[in-house]
Order: sequence, then C-alpha cells, then structure tokens
Amino acid sequence: MKKMKRLFWLLPVLLTMLVTGCLKDDLNERTIVLMGSEFDVKPIDSVVSDTLLVFVQDADAMAPAQVLNLPTGKTPPDIQGSYMFFPRALYANNGHQPVANDTLYFRFGGKPTALPHVTDIVLHKGDTLFVGIDTLVLQADSTIQITDTLFYYPEGQHNRTVPFEFYGDITEKDNEEELKSGIAYVMGYGSNFTLYFKIEYECREELSGAEFTLERGYILTGSISDLGIEHAVLACVNLKAEVTSSSSTVPNDAIESMVNRIYVYRVPGGATSPFGTAIRKEWVNP
Repeated sequence: MKKMKRLFWLLPVLLTMLVTGCLKDDLNERTIVLMGSEFDVKPIDSVVSDTLLVFVQDADAMAPAQVLNLPTGKTPPDIQGSYMFFPRALYANNGHQPVANDTLYFRFGGKPTALPHVTDIVLHKGDTLFVGIDTLVLQADSTIQITDTLFYYPEGQHNRTVPFEFYGDITEKDNEEELKSGIAYVMGYGSNFTLYFKIEYECREELSGAEFTLERGYILTGSISDLGIEHAVLACVNLKAEVTSSSSTVPNDAIESMVNRIYVYRVPGGATSPFGTAIRKEWVNP
C-alpha cells in the first residue's frame, strides 16, 4: 500500500517534468521555444543542391575571407521573430546578374503572443527600498511580485524546424511579389545558425509572355543577437525551371538554362567587417 501511495505521489511530478522538458525557455530573449522531434528534419543537401553547398565553400568563387563555413549542430539558437534583410547586396554569383529588390522580409515562428510572467522577490528585514526620492527600511521579511512579459510563438520553432514567411525576392507572373510560407530547417550552436528552405514561384517572361515555374533553394546564415541577424548572408540557387506555357520567341531551353544559377547576398557592414546585420523589425504582410 505504501508503494502505491509513493507512485501516486510521483505521477504528477513526472508529468510536470515531461511538460517542462518540452520547452526551451530563454528569459534573456523573453521567448519560449518548443522542443520538437528531429524525425521531420531534412538534411541540408536534400533541400538545396550540392551545387550551392560546394560553391559557398569554394575559395576561388567566394574569395578566401568570404567562404561560408555553415554552422551545424542539433541545438540551434532561438531565431523566432521578424527581420528585414536590407540593403541586399550581391557579392558572389556563378556568372549571372539578377535584377533584385533591395529589401527582403523574413518572419520565423509566426506572430508572437504575449504571456505575463510573475516573479516573486523575497526581501528581508533591514533591506532598504528606494521609492522615488523616499527610502523605506523594512521592519520584517516581505515578498513582492514583479510582472514581466514573455513572448510565446503558437506556430513557433520546434528546435530544428520553424514555420517561415518570406517576401520580396521574385516577381511572379501577375507582376506581384507574393508572401511565401512553409517549413524551414535550422541547425547551429550557441548564437550561430544555418537555416534552409525552398520555394516554388509562378513566373512569366516579361517580353515573350512565356510562363514557367521556378523552384529556388535558400540558405540563410548568421549570428542571432538582440539587434537581429549579425553577419547576415543569404545564398540561393535555382533548383528547377519548368516551362508551363511556351513562346515562339523564347526557346524552352533558354528558360531551363536558369537551373543552377547561384546568387549570394549580404547586408553591407562597416569599416571593420563587410557583413552587417539584418535588423529585427515587425513588418506588415503585403
């Protein structure tokens, strides 16, 4: 009977440990990241092509000081939030010059929900409180409560997977840039991370009217800070280009030749580094 009582006493404790063990709570960042399964994480070489991975680590293509050594690891930082990659500057490619907007918009984890967080602070007899210009010496032990705010992302980062929203890269066939969304994969350690995903666009060649789908793979890397993504670099490669409505003036193989075109962008930095910061900033969906 005593053993049964002990088991019933331990059950709520174990359940509490199970629930709290699924959270990565960073009070400095004031965000909560859910810990998820690694079974759904796709390796980077299955999302973006080996062509891009080889290119960004090629000293001849990237220049020795700008080779991307992509952070790996199974405990990446909390990257949740909204960012502006601005101004976008092309600094490496494999022979093609794109026409590109100067600003890209990222959001990871959806929009946050505020949660109140109450902290008990124990004060002891003899402690001095400063209230405005007045002071108060406590005559007995006392406890005060301070309410802070944590931010929880309902659709947020599950350690190595995170929902993303992305806007501003490619103009589609209706001559509009559409908000793109999906699941991205993250790896890294400490504050350093590598995020990768792919997007399919519906495009039209402006002069001929030829229509095609373009699938592009992306790698975003840098170091997370309170200001944003420091040393921010975005590398992308065209994975597929398939004609859906051909034109007599543009051969199909001209469209298909877009495959494997690579573009590497940075946010320009200052005097000490050519790489700057993609700033944290809330932006409105188009």
